[in-house]
Amino acid sequence: MDVVEFQKNLLRAIRMGWIREIDHIVKEAREVGCDIINLRYSLGTGKDTDIPVLMLAIVESESSDVIQCLLGNGADVTYGTKHGLTPLHLLGDVAVVDISFALDTAGEFIERGADVDAIEDSKTPIFYALRNPKMVRLLIKAGCDVHYRVRSTRNMTLLMYAAQTGHPESVHLLIKAGVDIDLKDNRGWTAVDWARFAENVGATKVLEQAIWHRDSHLMFALGNHERTGSESFIQLLDLGVIDEILDKLREADPVRV
Repeated sequence: MDVVEFQKNLLRAIRMGWIREIDHIVKEAREVGCDIINLRYSLGTGKDTDIPVLMLAIVESESSDVIQCLLGNGADVTYGTKHGLTPLHLLGDVAVVDISFALDTAGEFIERGADVDAIEDSKTPIFYALRNPKMVRLLIKAGCDVHYRVRSTRNMTLLMYAAQTGHPESVHLLIKAGVDIDLKDNRGWTAVDWARFAENVGATKVLEQAIWHRDSHLMFALGNHERTGSESFIQLLDLGVIDEILDKLREADPVRV
């Protein structure tokens, strides 16, 4: 039996959830020098149609038992497509994978060394998870880079993508993680501009509230900077929005400011 036949049999066993058969096929293939666990399987033509067996199992079976069987046989959680799509990217997509299965599987993959900042088409796994706040929380807790910008002509941030199509709770989690809500893309748009443009009402409300709280706290601090001391005031200057707030204060009370 050649490699292609082994692969066909393995894929069939994965789809059917035949755990013993998976073990048997992998063992038989290795006996003749074929390690079929960490090969890419062709699904057709075009980008990312050749994908590793672990990713096939995520899509074709959504079975924790099958995943455990493949991991036990040496499946590599970091092995993805030639364009960089990894199992962790795939698990973030709620349109592809059941959320509960995705969370449990992603947690184990991360423990086994899956790269939370692996790049596919300039996007890391969290970009795929923006409609799944629980996955976003998991990836943030695992230390993913929430300040990442997509390398494209627009130079958009993760928060901007979340503002467009993400769940409002995902936007909130990113803000809580410390992302800069004032950053602009190459056309001068901020995250709240993208939320309004995309008519993502929930995300717009979250961002507008964050901006309101930020400005309110700054104005309070500026109005009381005589009591807070010069060091705190200097820290406020570093926030990048101080000039705008000062202008507002000057208009309201030119003598004091």
